[in-house]
Amino acid sequence: MTVVAFGTAAGAGAPTSALPPRRDWVVFAFVAWTGRTNRGHHLARELALAGDRVLWIDPPEPLAAAGPAAVEPVAPGIWRSPGPGLAGLSPLGQQAWARGLRACVAAWRAPGREVVAFVQAPDMHLAATGLVGAALADLLVWDALDDWRHALGGGGVRLEVAERALARRADLVVAVSEPIAARARALGARRVELVPNGCRPEDFPPDTPPDPEVLALPGPRLVYAGGIDAGLDLDALAAIPAALPGASVVLVGPLLVPALRPALEAIPGLVLLGEQPYARLPGIYAAADVCLLPFRLTPFNVARDSLKLYEYLAAGRPVVATATPQALRLARAHAELAVASSSSEAAQACAEACRRARTYGLTSRRTGCADSWVHRTERMVASLPPDHRSLAANDPSSPPCLEPGAAQVARTGPRERLCHPPTS
Repeated sequence: MTVVAFGTAAGAGAPTSALPPRRDWVVFAFVAWTGRTNRGHHLARELALAGDRVLWIDPPEPLAAAGPAAVEPVAPGIWRSPGPGLAGLSPLGQQAWARGLRACVAAWRAPGREVVAFVQAPDMHLAATGLVGAALADLLVWDALDDWRHALGGGGVRLEVAERALARRADLVVAVSEPIAARARALGARRVELVPNGCRPEDFPPDTPPDPEVLALPGPRLVYAGGIDAGLDLDALAAIPAALPGASVVLVGPLLVPALRPALEAIPGLVLLGEQPYARLPGIYAAADVCLLPFRLTPFNVARDSLKLYEYLAAGRPVVATATPQALRLARAHAELAVASSSSEAAQACAEACRRARTYGLTSRRTGCADSWVHRTERMVASLPPDHRSLAANDPSSPPCLEPGAAQVARTGPRERLCHPPTS
């Protein structure tokens, strides 16, 4: 199915958060704080802007030595602690590192605040549940991002065990998509909330100056931003030159599978721009005639919720995307989003989007607050359990925490309503 149309323009003002400043969050992150900006960074910043405090724990890094158990400020309301290095990839190594981390958390946490252990990296579940078992965290939340069973190379038995343990012990599982939510329930999760990715509309104002390097390329310019791996539809990219002779196809992101380089470089007009900082993306999108999301329809891609698609729409660009469930859902609300079910259809949709933009001008409707990170963060906070009793600390059917015999503190009393309920 292909739908190519444009709606009416609308500005995107900076939203204000209604979240209350009453929690500390210990985020066991999927990427390092200094790494590529992702969902975790956006959620952490929104929580901090609302007055909450965030401690960002870098993930295990196979090539790094174990970092010291230390805490350093990295942004207003946000602190960082180094990850466990290579040691964190084994349960025993993670356990030894986690003892120092618990001492840091005990010194860092603010008196009287509820503490949430927020897990994005499933292989850090032992350290996270250890915080709850030692009465240093009140709630355990798993932010389920992808179906790693279908990733390149698969997740392996170890990751499957970690995800199952997280699902059963988490007080809340936050899932980015319906397939991920269904998987969490199948793994034994008792409380699951759908919280898709989002965007910061204020980062993509209509008057953003185009990136000069991208603007200097021959037009029309088609931009894809994201990881470059086997999930990318190379056939769709290769079909674009025939539909748009002389076009530039710009791929912005890390080349995760180096073996793809020869096939990519063989496509006429294709430019590998490499990974770029988040601050440069608005200008890159502003220089694009069309933004692309050319995924193969693999089980991994069908389950994912691409953050870049929200950014494209926030930037007000015409978009051509593969017919994933996410794209089909967003196409119902965004007429500027063309959804294609085949490589040839995607190339023709790109040509039609460029033609209409040249003929009628760019009048796409930008995403609003419903897809903003403020809204997503409020929805996540509103979904937390209504009392302070953690399943990870008090469920006798759960596996033991890192240190059997650690204090199991009963937490009772109703939780006050901390934020407005989500509007959608």
